[in-house]
This record gives sequence, C-alpha cells and structure tokens, in this order.
Amino acid sequence: TTETILLAETETTSSARPLEPKESVQEIEEWRQKGEKMSLLLVLISVVVGMVGLLLRWNEVRYGRRGNVRLPPGTMGWPLFGETTEFLKEGPS
Repeated sequence: TTETILLAETETTSSARPLEPKESVQEIEEWRQKGEKMSLLLVLISVVVGMVGLLLRWNEVRYGRRGNVRLPPGTMGWPLFGETTEFLKEGPS
C-alpha cells in the first residue's frame, strides 16, 4: 500500500508541470518589464496630478476672492452652461 500512495503522490504532482529554468527566467523578465512600465505610468500620473494641483492652487492664490468685490444678484450657474438651463426652463416669453 505504501507503493500505491507514493505512486498516487507522484501522479498528482506530475500533472502540475514545473517550469523549466528557461521559461521561468523569461516569465520573470516579462513581469519585470511590465512592472517597470506600470511604475513609469504611476510616476507620470502622479506628476500630472501634482501639476494640476499646483496650477489650481496658484490660480486660487492669484485670482482668489477679494473681500470687497461684490457680484451681481443671481446664481453663478454651471460652468460653460451659465444660466442657460434657467433660460430654457422659463420658455418663450
């Protein structure tokens, strides 16, 4: 019975083919290259997000609200649409 157990163990382990050294080196190299590309992409995205944040902060400081500037009455409206939605709701007059 010991022989059948050993035979069964070798059959189950032989079905999962171990990687040959050449294949494993190639796969490791592929994963390393993918990791380098992902790292570069992450750095580029971080730089872009940082630059946008700095530009927004610079814009806020330069053109920030001044205490004594008064705006006309009414809502500010949406960017690019302005008061178009309110104008269309009222219909023709």
